[in-house]
Amino acid sequence: MKINKVLLLIGSVLLTMYSFGQQADLRLSAVYSAEEIHKLKQSAPDAINYFNFYVNNSYIITDFVADKPMDYKELHKINPQTKEVLSDDIRTSDIIDFNPYLFDCTPDMDKRTYYKMGNSGKLLIMLSRKEIDKKFRIKNKTN
Repeated sequence: MKINKVLLLIGSVLLTMYSFGQQADLRLSAVYSAEEIHKLKQSAPDAINYFNFYVNNSYIITDFVADKPMDYKELHKINPQTKEVLSDDIRTSDIIDFNPYLFDCTPDMDKRTYYKMGNSGKLLIMLSRKEIDKKFRIKNKTN
């Protein structure tokens, strides 16, 4: 009887840990409804892991150096559903809790893409799709 309780407790802890690991980053709600996120958790938990990874690891934000020659685009806020450009006004809060789904920044397959973040003095570097996928595979091998 005591063994059954211990096994039940261990099973509960493992199930809780698994469920916690499948939590969606709140920034995903910009493009997915709560129902869509729930369905993804059930049918494609690896997709949630990848989307969480993407929203946190697909970019680098650094200082913009105006006198350094580089090919960059201006970053614009967009409506994530329609892709309509809403604004090019980038606020500090946008940078602190950056959500790539809310901006017109998409990774190129093979090379990094650079975006000037309005008048913030910051530069967004979108990693290539290959870099993102490689980092994701490495992270999953170590976890």
